[in-house]
Amino acid sequence: MTSMQSILEQLAMYGFDTSQGIQPWSSEEVAQTMGEYFTEFSETPMSETEVTSAFPPGMFTSISPESISQSSISHYSPLIQASQSTLLSDLLAKSTGKAARKATGGFTGSGGWDRYQKGAKDV
Repeated sequence: MTSMQSILEQLAMYGFDTSQGIQPWSSEEVAQTMGEYFTEFSETPMSETEVTSAFPPGMFTSISPESISQSSISHYSPLIQASQSTLLSDLLAKSTGKAARKATGGFTGSGGWDRYQKGAKDV
């Protein structure tokens, strides 16, 4: 899980001013900052026009405090927990009881049990 501090550090590494935390940056500002960052590593100097054509604003989305918070795991935690709540009961239902015994067909080594367990694992 990525912390807000590590996100700020990564943005600062690319040249974003993070002294005030996450600020709303438009796609144009993101493109310009990324263009400046990558031109530092260019073997030949690039003009502003070349940078703009290599890093068009449409290539980037804006960065906002909301977009950062929506990318964190805590934003999706309730959804994940809701979907996980039935996993154990579904697995137990598939791997035990009458249906599980019926899957073997009463013949040891028939392969029915292995197929049944594989189906339960897929759940």
